[in-house]
Amino acid sequence: MPGDEEEALRGLEQRLSEASDTAERLMAEAAQAAARRTPQAERDGQDPGRPPPSGWQTPQSDRRTHTPGADLDALIGALRSLRELVPPEVLQRLAEAVKEVLMAMRGLIDWYIERLDRRRAEPPPVEDIPIE
Repeated sequence: MPGDEEEALRGLEQRLSEASDTAERLMAEAAQAAARRTPQAERDGQDPGRPPPSGWQTPQSDRRTHTPGADLDALIGALRSLRELVPPEVLQRLAEAVKEVLMAMRGLIDWYIERLDRRRAEPPPVEDIPIE
């Protein structure tokens, strides 16, 4: 059984890696396509590779249709659907790993604060140098 679980986790990791690579490739392609063809450049008859006269601003009509929270809502929806695909055991292991990382960061911060407090409490060593 443990071998089957590890095999399933490896398969899941591979699929997530492939999905991430595909998403990055699609974002790069979309950025290239957007750079070649902007709506304002098409309306103004400009060269797609050159900025419009007002800079890289989006037209007023595009600003009204895009809400600031739309991208965040889409990202949260994607994360929720991805979360449903991940087995509960993996989510539990991930939560434990995140907890351990946070506890390590807490320990590091506590150590650094103690070090700063010690540095302030002890005066620097002073040595008398005779002048001849």
